Amino acid sequence: MAYNIEDFPIETTNKQIEVILPIGRHVLELVVEDSAGLKSAPDAVVITVEREAVPEIVNIKPKTGRAGTVVQAVIGGKNLLGATEVKFDGYKVSADIMTGGTDSRLSVSIEIDPKAKPDHRRFAVVTPAGTAESPSGVVFAVETAAVPEITGIHPKTGRASTVVQAVITGKNLLGATEVTFDGSGVSADISSGGTAEGLPVRIKIDPMAATNHRKFTVVTPAGTAESPSGLVFTVETAAVPEITGIEPSTGRAGTVVQAVITGKNLLGATEVTFGGSRVSAEIMTGGTAEELPVRIQIGPKAKPDHRRFAVVTPAGTAESPSGVVLTVKTADV
Repeated sequence: MAYNIEDFPIETTNKQIEVILPIGRHVLELVVEDSAGLKSAPDAVVITVEREAVPEIVNIKPKTGRAGTVVQAVIGGKNLLGATEVKFDGYKVSADIMTGGTDSRLSVSIEIDPKAKPDHRRFAVVTPAGTAESPSGVVFAVETAAVPEITGIHPKTGRASTVVQAVITGKNLLGATEVTFDGSGVSADISSGGTAEGLPVRIKIDPMAATNHRKFTVVTPAGTAESPSGLVFTVETAAVPEITGIEPSTGRAGTVVQAVITGKNLLGATEVTFGGSRVSAEIMTGGTAEELPVRIQIGPKAKPDHRRFAVVTPAGTAESPSGVVLTVKTADV
């Protein structure tokens, strides 16, 4: 329980109490009474309550920032220690208060949205003692986002029917919304972790993509950058598939076998065939360049023998080498 000045005189058996006093100088008399009823002489206690110092803003450095960037800045002033919030006029500009501040310096990380309107923003600092607004002339200027520029791509080649993890290098790439390639059969998704100088992308090359050199573009809120002359992404011919094994390598007539064909360059396979009759296969999802999951259906009347098989991809057809076969066994009685 907290006491106000209107509650005086206060009699209590508590060893500690909370008293709320107004601003000013207060002289309190403390009298202690023992269990026998004897009282001590009054002991004067002087308490001075001062008003909390209201914050004041003097400047901000740096005082400019481009749309689509994050600016590490310092607000200078008085009584800034303990600030809980920094607010900017308008939209799409926000700030986080960083550690290490002092009474006269408040470190902030200012995030400027790529679509923030270029103008001058006044700002405010909130503390427990009050809110300080930046005075006239002390503003943070949002500048137009810098137009993107492309200087490179690494790696700069990829085979048809593969996915390439690449990085586009340049300037002012942060906030990119789209990456496109000339022609058809090549697309890109922007990955996380990009910076103004490096844009990670996931390039998907269709199995039927034409083998040639592709120029590309990066789109940001500030504009579109085209790869300069000579800077291209080269689509190479898909690698011919190769078979190295199958697991399991046996199956009984009249059953369905879930198997995995192993090898190289199997991604994008369109068909799997088996020698003889009454054995067929369906390609399942989740395949990679090294593993091709298949569902093999063995007819009840399939002849028991060893079946070689083939995998067809846009780059060619691979036949299982000698000794790599599916053994069809007699159906269970």
